[in-house]
Amino acid sequence: MGQLVTPLWITGANGVSFAAMGLVLLLDGFAALRRLRGWLAFGPGERHFTTRTGVGAGAASVTTVAEGGELGGRIAFGVVAVLLDLLSASPLLVWLWRRVHPSSSPTC
Repeated sequence: MGQLVTPLWITGANGVSFAAMGLVLLLDGFAALRRLRGWLAFGPGERHFTTRTGVGAGAASVTTVAEGGELGGRIAFGVVAVLLDLLSASPLLVWLWRRVHPSSSPTC
């Protein structure tokens, strides 16, 4: 059989397309986690949570499982949802800060 020769620009374009799709899937997964946490914390309806507490490691560990309260579960998921929203909005917040306060821009 003959040797297959592919132009370098086709190989590069193929690599860029795979990298771009990976980035899209990563960002979409992050957005899905944000939406799920927000729905668990702030969505309508009744929620049932389980609390798991563990002490120790290996054979010497003790784990208890109990029904958790709805309020505690909503607070825990709400804190995570708000933190994820702030994390995803942080580039916009930094851009706005730099537009409003050009002389006191935060340094990274």
